[in-house]
Amino acid sequence: MKKTLLFLFAAALFAGCGKGNVNPTSSNLLLGRWYAVKDTATSFVNNVATNQATFSYHTDANFAQFNSDGSGLLYVSETSPAYSQNFTYAQGSNNKITFNYPAQTVNGAQQQAYTKIGTIKTLTESNLVITFSSAQTVNSQRDSTYEIQYFSIN
Repeated sequence: MKKTLLFLFAAALFAGCGKGNVNPTSSNLLLGRWYAVKDTATSFVNNVATNQATFSYHTDANFAQFNSDGSGLLYVSETSPAYSQNFTYAQGSNNKITFNYPAQTVNGAQQQAYTKIGTIKTLTESNLVITFSSAQTVNSQRDSTYEIQYFSIN
């Protein structure tokens, strides 16, 4: 499960810094480096929770860097070996944020391009909380995941 949480963390890390409590869609608050604090994921089968896992990060070594040009860098050191990924991001309406990860090589393996859309729940000078939901139905069984990622400036 730790590996799954780390993948989820890698798929969607965000960054930022700013001043005061403002509208979560304010792009200036996202600029900078956010450190991962905690990641909680709950899995569901046919809308019934089947598993929940929380992973807490104890170092400042896992972060996402958000740049003013819409580019970013994710760095994850909780895996062996550590790795980094490039991404672009865009904020939309209703506090939505879209992350685009291009096809790239990560730890020697080719990763296909993918997109992940989250919702910014909290964005202050020192805290960022983003949620992600995903679902798929296979053979009449609906599998879904709800993830909450917590970040801080330190």
